[in-house]
Order: sequence, then C-alpha cells, then structure tokens
Amino acid sequence: MINNPSDTPDGPVNTAVVANTATATYNSQIVNLRTTKTALQTEVDHLTNIIKDLTTKYEEQVEITQTLETNWNTHKDDIDKVYLTIVDLQTKVQGVDSQIDTVKQIYNARVREVQATITGGPTAAYSIRVDNTNQAEDLTTSLQEVKTHYEVLATKSREEAFAQVQPQIQEMAVTVQAGPQAIIQAKEQIHVFKLQIDSVHREIDRLHRKNTEVETQITETESIVKQQNDDWTYKINNFRLQLETIKKQITQYSRDYQDLLASKMALDIEIAVYKNLLDSEETRYVPKAHISPQPI
Repeated sequence: MINNPSDTPDGPVNTAVVANTATATYNSQIVNLRTTKTALQTEVDHLTNIIKDLTTKYEEQVEITQTLETNWNTHKDDIDKVYLTIVDLQTKVQGVDSQIDTVKQIYNARVREVQATITGGPTAAYSIRVDNTNQAEDLTTSLQEVKTHYEVLATKSREEAFAQVQPQIQEMAVTVQAGPQAIIQAKEQIHVFKLQIDSVHREIDRLHRKNTEVETQITETESIVKQQNDDWTYKINNFRLQLETIKKQITQYSRDYQDLLASKMALDIEIAVYKNLLDSEETRYVPKAHISPQPI
C-alpha cells in the first residue's frame, strides 16, 4: 500500500508552525522582560536621584538652622552688653543726683547763715546805756546826745556787720552763681543720660523684637525640619522597600529569563530531533512512491 503524497507534507508543516509559534512567544516574552528590566532600572535611577535631592535639602535646612542659632547667640551677647550699659548709666545718674542734692544742701545752708547774720547783727549792736547821774541835765541836750550816740552806734554796727558779712556774701554770691550753673549742667547731663537710656531702651526693644522673630523662625524651622525629616524618613523607607521589591522582581525576572532560555534551548533541540526524524521518514518513504506495479 502506497501513502498519498499529499498527506506527507501535513506533519512537517504543522510541527514547524507550532515550533515557530512557540519561538515567537518566547521571543516576545524575552523582549517584554528586557523592556520591564529597562523600565525598572530607569525607576531605580529616578528614585536614587530623588533620595540625593532630599539629602541635599536636608543638609541645606541643617545649615539654615545652624545660621539661625549663631544669630541668636550674637543677639544674646548684644542684649547682655546693652543691659550692662544701662546699669552703668543708671549708676552715673544716681551719682549726679547725689551731687545735686549736696549742692542744694550747701546752698540752703549758706542762705540760712547769711539771713541769720543779717538779722542778728544790728540787734546785738543796739545796746544803749543810760547814765542816771545825767538826769538833771537839760532834756534837750540829753536827747541830742542820745540821738548822736545812737547814730554813731548804728553806723558802727552797720559797718561792723557789713565788714563781717561781706566775705560771706561774696563767697555766697560765688556759690549762688556756681550753684545754678552746676544744676543746669547736671540737668543737661541728666537729660543726656536720659536720652542715652531711652536710646538703649529702644535698642533693647528692637533686639527683643528681633530675638522674638529669631526664636519664632527657629521654632518654625525646627518644626519644618522635623516634619521634613519625618517625611523624608518615611519616603526613604518606602523607597528602600520599593528598591528591595524591585531587586527581587529583577532577580525573579532573571530567573524566569534563564528558565525561558533553557526551555527555548530544549525546544530547539526537540524541534531539531523531530525535524531529523521527519527528514529521515521522508527519505525512507519517498523512493517507494516511485515504484510502479509489475503486470502479472
């Protein structure tokens, strides 16, 4: 019995189609795996760049915090110096007030002394002695003598009192002239000190406001840095987990790729064996198909 030649190509054709289909499928999977690997590598590079950017921002925030702390220490030293200046100025003002009180006391004592001298001098000098032995003399003569004696005594008392008081008056005049001038100078000095104190107080208020602003900035910066640190820590941990997952996926894909290559090689070997078998079968059956039957 001879096989139909039309049936012989069916076997090889179907096997080749199956082999080509399997090979195309494996090649497509290999291409997809390579594409996935490239995409994963790109994502890993992107995440690495993000981590570098976050690290740079963190270092910048740390530098800002250190700068703010340095400014705070500088302002604190300035406040201490201003406070010491205020204490020094207050001490000087107290010394000037003491000098003013002393000058006032000296001035008042001098005035009382002059007033006492002027008031008590003529009274001490006006002592009239009356001789009873002269009562018989003429009353007019006695009165004239008494008047003359009184005038002489009054003149002498005035001269003596003026001579005694004149140095004190001159000294007091100098003191009185120097007193208001010293008071004016002291008032001017106090006014200058008050202006300096007011200026220092304004500077202290400005430094306090600046200090408050710096403290607020430090608090806000610390809060922002803490929040960013928490966010960055959370993101970095997530990125690390994602990197571990990606590495595991890449490892799995590599294993799958190796398995696919091994399967492809096995299929290629099997296809080659089947092809050799089919070729040998075709070689064995084709010569018999050309033998014609002998007549009986």
